[in-house]
Amino acid sequence: MKSVICRNCGLPEGKIPSYGHIKLNNNEKCHFCKLFETQKDKYGRLYNSNREDELYSLIKNVKRIGEYDVIVMYTGGKDSTYTLYKLVMEYNLKVLAITWDNGFFDEDVISNIKRVVTKLNVDHIFIHMEESVLKDIYRNRILNFGRICSCGPLSILFISPYIEKYQPSFIFYSSSFGQLVAQNECVLDENDDLELEARKFKMLMLKSGKVSLNRIASQSYYSVLHDILSGEFCSETIKVLKDNLRSLSSLRKRNNSFYIYPSYYMNWDKQIIISNITKLGWKLPKAVENTVHTSCKMEQVKSYLAYKQGIINFDILEMCAENRYEKKEKNASQELIDMGYCNVMPGQYPELLEWLGLSEDDVNPALGNADQKEYIINTETYQKLGLQESKDELLQQLMYVHKKGILI
Repeated sequence: MKSVICRNCGLPEGKIPSYGHIKLNNNEKCHFCKLFETQKDKYGRLYNSNREDELYSLIKNVKRIGEYDVIVMYTGGKDSTYTLYKLVMEYNLKVLAITWDNGFFDEDVISNIKRVVTKLNVDHIFIHMEESVLKDIYRNRILNFGRICSCGPLSILFISPYIEKYQPSFIFYSSSFGQLVAQNECVLDENDDLELEARKFKMLMLKSGKVSLNRIASQSYYSVLHDILSGEFCSETIKVLKDNLRSLSSLRKRNNSFYIYPSYYMNWDKQIIISNITKLGWKLPKAVENTVHTSCKMEQVKSYLAYKQGIINFDILEMCAENRYEKKEKNASQELIDMGYCNVMPGQYPELLEWLGLSEDDVNPALGNADQKEYIINTETYQKLGLQESKDELLQQLMYVHKKGILI
């Protein structure tokens, strides 16, 4: 049965964990399209124009702290490649590109990364982890929450030792225009029950496209702990997590660096992006030709698992946001929305389960309303990680993440 969708942006009826249930009647606009129409002045900062002059002034007015001006969190996708290109070729900054291999890069993505960093002659660190550690992390997440990679928080976790070491003035995290909007627009809804601190954080993003490093580190710290503290891990994984959590926690005290979303400032037109990065030898990987993102081959699996839980995956919100703001051809992106929000098992799912040593029967119990289940901290894992916070203190924070933050 085909989902009821918004006649304007294509958003299907369903549940958004960070917001709530979206109900639609036939041929009706969704809540977010209506919100945009009534609050265009507040959306204006995102919707209207190119603000590179603001970014240029911000960068030039902040003195370099360490060896590098900027760390770029580099996935090899089109957005982070364009960011790297702009900062090196047009801004003439001293850049360190860091790639955390989440285990889901195919050879095309890795080849793109190598070609681009060579062409731009930038320093590059490629973080490769033991396969057993990645499997341990993903196996716990899919069994506990019916999801796989929470890539944003995990990438910050594993890059944090290098941020701590090199002390850049700026960390650039590249996302599409649609991702930026989808992550933050619920703050404009006065009926949403976001806590005050979360609302302040999102409003900062909407107003300025940047936040201080300590804020993003704190948000990522609790997002990562949400996943980790519910699971059981081998000693090797515990050691890796413990070492990196120590670095991430230290960044919660760093307020002299900024975390930047370049799509807020730059003209994030897909044709302009592709035109420039193909000059660097970047090619669209075959494994992601029919998906939104251009680096992770598990995107369709994420959407499939979300659908099985009655949840609208974040990738769908991204595409609908871009439709809403006329940043993408609606017919083309509606096809991707239909592909991402449906009960058709992608071929990568059986491959993932085999890699993790699991069966569908192992995972199916988790494919319920994960955010509605009671969140429990695993006492043994908590003790092994040697965290400074008490269990009660952490539980309060992690229950909020559990309710509002299971998105990816």
